[in-house]
Amino acid sequence: MRSAYLLFIFTIYCTQQSFAQTTFTPNQEEYLSLEDWKNEENWTYVEGDKNNNWPSDKDVILVNNTKLKLEYLKIDFDLDEISSQLTYALIRQNFRLEIGKNGSASFKIVLQGNVTTGFDVDGELNIKEGVAFDGSLIKFNVNGTLNVENDLTFNNANNQFVVNEGGVSKIGGDLNSLNGGNSTYYSDGELVIDGDFRNEGKAILEIGEHGNGRIKGNVTSDNGGGGTINVYGILLIEQSVDFFGKETIYVDETGCLIISGNVFLTCNKNINPTINGKLQFGPDTKCTISDDSKCRENSPNNQICKLINEEDLPVELTQFYGVASSGRNTLYWETATEINNKHFEIQNSVNNDLWVTIDTVKGAGNISTPTSYSYVDSISLLPYYRLKQVDFDGNSTIYGPINISNNSGQISARMYPNVVTKGTNIKIEIFGVKTNQTVKAFIISSSGKIMDEIILTVDLEGDFITSYTLPQSPPVGIYVFRVITVDEAVDMKFYVY
Repeated sequence: MRSAYLLFIFTIYCTQQSFAQTTFTPNQEEYLSLEDWKNEENWTYVEGDKNNNWPSDKDVILVNNTKLKLEYLKIDFDLDEISSQLTYALIRQNFRLEIGKNGSASFKIVLQGNVTTGFDVDGELNIKEGVAFDGSLIKFNVNGTLNVENDLTFNNANNQFVVNEGGVSKIGGDLNSLNGGNSTYYSDGELVIDGDFRNEGKAILEIGEHGNGRIKGNVTSDNGGGGTINVYGILLIEQSVDFFGKETIYVDETGCLIISGNVFLTCNKNINPTINGKLQFGPDTKCTISDDSKCRENSPNNQICKLINEEDLPVELTQFYGVASSGRNTLYWETATEINNKHFEIQNSVNNDLWVTIDTVKGAGNISTPTSYSYVDSISLLPYYRLKQVDFDGNSTIYGPINISNNSGQISARMYPNVVTKGTNIKIEIFGVKTNQTVKAFIISSSGKIMDEIILTVDLEGDFITSYTLPQSPPVGIYVFRVITVDEAVDMKFYVY
């Protein structure tokens, strides 16, 4: 199967057309070999210049017309050996095209009427030109590779576009969800949109835990909005985000949302963000609220824009975790920025209910660069900890809690940063390793493939610090840094974008 993908432009026809090329209709559901395809008994000639007894070159495959009852067509061989210029014409509703694991095909899609159809891609499907579906209940299920040259548009509701783990979908233009409520665009594999993602309804864009999405254009919502963006893996938006409705944004603790361009919000329709994972903006990203100045003064989105524009930033905690070793618990935390930060109170609890302040760590006051803190507790050793950050004006914010089990002899580790680009130097800290143990580390892809292996020798018992430079070769995605000793192992997840 060819790995390169072809570019397409989709043309839509709403009325019956007379095709200039030779037109055939299939007589069976499955074509599993080149010989099977060339068997003239498997085809019915319809019209045009009959040069062959089976479609090739720029011929038309006409399916599901008024006379043909066939509602399914499977291709499980490399059809591009015959031609990459075929036209696949859908006439009526309820038709499904399947590209098997051994299949590869390139089609121009011609629609006639409100077609409801499905595409199952286990091999490779290249769609030429551009296509807009006027019907509803359109389904794409991609386990292999789907390549679309230009715009992919859904003009109605209740559609499902799914890229499963290991699948790849590349759209050369815009992905448009128009007039569509309750449509879902989900990727647990790789999704690349060269243009914009436009949502004019209540569609859901979701990146699964193993998925990575890249939108090279803008993300826009209109017509009242109400759409949802869920991020459990990595989503990179390279241009601006324009929200003109009540959008919901959720970033899971496993997720990372990166917005490189600007953010535009409307003043009277607040967005609803829940950020449990990573949210990053470009160095020049600015947030703007539209509409008149009086409306902007009382907009529920003001606080969001202040955070993005770095106006009166509170303490932004980027890391907080603890490490248990023999006779001590060590807390680590890091801030990205601090404004008016007086101190942190270290609070401890035996049951995550009754909290007691055991010590205080001085804050940095006002600072816009990352600042690291640590605290060693060798007295209480209770399992639960949290931070109480206190401003100079008396306001406070709680971070945590975290749970630490003090079990001597268990290794633990951390790495930072954990959202990186190719060639980044990563720092790794390993705790609780016994004297003269050999420590192995592996870089593992989300599919389970070992990308790199490192062998370390630890001379002293306790803490060990090393660094690792990420190679230039890994593609965008989620990876695991696995540290293994003689009888223990610990995994740390990181993201490459």
